[in-house]
Parts: sequence; structure tokens; C-alpha cells
Amino acid sequence: MKLEEFSDRIRSLEAAHGLKESDLEAISESAHHVKKATLEGARQGAVAEIQIPMPRPDWYPVPSSRNFYTQECADRVRSIFEVDFESYGYPELSL
Repeated sequence: MKLEEFSDRIRSLEAAHGLKESDLEAISESAHHVKKATLEGARQGAVAEIQIPMPRPDWYPVPSSRNFYTQECADRVRSIFEVDFESYGYPELSL
């Protein structure tokens, strides 16, 4: 099950098996959920050296993961996890 389909798929499974609905907010709550910084126009890989204060204040935005990749890095990740990308139908990351 793809993580991005979890909410819809879990509801379908609960309904199909007559299960009580799960509290999706409680399940998906995570300290890793952060505000994403908007870096429109920033070149890819341009934020790899930024210093994010730790512990990070809740209000401090974090750049999207795409901004940490160069095309070479994205290609390497794709080759390492090729079977997973194909199994789950993820597209190539073109930067």
C-alpha cells in the first residue's frame, strides 16, 4: 500500500471488513511533519548546506526534499531503489 493512498485504502478496508473507523489524525501525527519553505526559483541542490536550527522551532520552515537533490543524486537514488520505483509506479525525478 502506498503511503500517499493510506487514508483512502484504510477506509476501504475498514468498510469491507465491518471495522470501526480509525482515528487517522492520531495515526498520521508525527514530529516529522513540518512546514515546507517556499523556494520558488531556487536551483536544485541549492539548500543542501543551509543550517537548520536544532531543535527546530515549530514555526521554522524546512525546504522541500526536492531542493536537496541534484540530478546526479536523484539518478543514484533511482538506481538503488529501482525495483521499488517500478513496483509502486513512481515516476522518475527530473530536476
